[in-house]
Amino acid sequence: MNLKRTNKISVKTTDEGAVIEYLLDNDEIILDRFEDKESADAAFGEINTDGFITTQEGQMVTKSKIKNIKIDPENPLAVEYEVFGSAPVKVEFEDEDSAKSELEKVEKELEEDSPVPPKPVDPEITSITVSPEVGLTAPVSANAKVASLSAEGGTPELTYTLAGGKDDAKFQIKGTEVQAKSELDKGTYTIKVKVTDSKGKEKTSNDITITVDYKIYDITEVFKVRGDEEKTFNKQIKELQQNIAYENTGKGKGKVTGTLLWVTGYTNPAYEEGNIFSLHIDNTKLPKGTVKIAWGTSEATPDTKDWNVNLKVNDKDDKTFKIKVNDNVVYTLDCSTLTLTPKD
Repeated sequence: MNLKRTNKISVKTTDEGAVIEYLLDNDEIILDRFEDKESADAAFGEINTDGFITTQEGQMVTKSKIKNIKIDPENPLAVEYEVFGSAPVKVEFEDEDSAKSELEKVEKELEEDSPVPPKPVDPEITSITVSPEVGLTAPVSANAKVASLSAEGGTPELTYTLAGGKDDAKFQIKGTEVQAKSELDKGTYTIKVKVTDSKGKEKTSNDITITVDYKIYDITEVFKVRGDEEKTFNKQIKELQQNIAYENTGKGKGKVTGTLLWVTGYTNPAYEEGNIFSLHIDNTKLPKGTVKIAWGTSEATPDTKDWNVNLKVNDKDDKTFKIKVNDNVVYTLDCSTLTLTPKD
């Protein structure tokens, strides 16, 4: 006889021992008769190898149909099989130990045959974001925040570490912040960051640029007009220049207008006569570092006692005055717009 396994709810041998009874889903009962009990037992055993629980009284229940198995609360000698779509099946034993043994056996078989749930897949880290701070100005102090860190995906908790960038040694990570490890001067720094989750998943950023610039003030804040009565060597400022005014033309750039008078008998050894421009630098507006001034192609260290500078203008083709800090040009002043009074 050919029967689909899915049609069987339970199978049992009858008292005669030579008949197997099949109870189908539609409650129809089919009897399969054999010549002797041995043949029936053999067929019964063959059926039992494919997804059936066999009770000690010869009853069989498909494992997929068993909803619950327990000792009958009203009869400690009986094991009760609660079956989907059918009445419970109860099997009574001679003693409690046998009933418990049956319960343990079936529970073990059910556990062994239960489908193994798929192992949870740890989520991947899908992205890491390093967001540099905007407008960092030198000097950046130690432990100052220079970038923020975030990531998508992964299993908490996430840990961030530096991961082989060219300038990693100048930085440190605290939580989700990249910080300066020591004071940073003006420059462009490159770092890499790796994020690792609690399951060991990791992702590394591309090269990230941290830019530190100087704080740049308007030209009108850096260069100051000297008072008429002030003196430079043996001359008053009003004997050198008139109507001096500064104008901003861009970041760190500007021009100066006004009239430079022709002066003679000037006791500055370098400038005995000519058109002399005298200006004052507000050094509080200069970045920290080594300051140099450049006039055309000449370069010198300013007089840091008073920060007053005197420039002979008429003998210069390049009438550009620059202030450098650590060899970086910070401020540029165009002096070609000055009006030069000729020698009488």
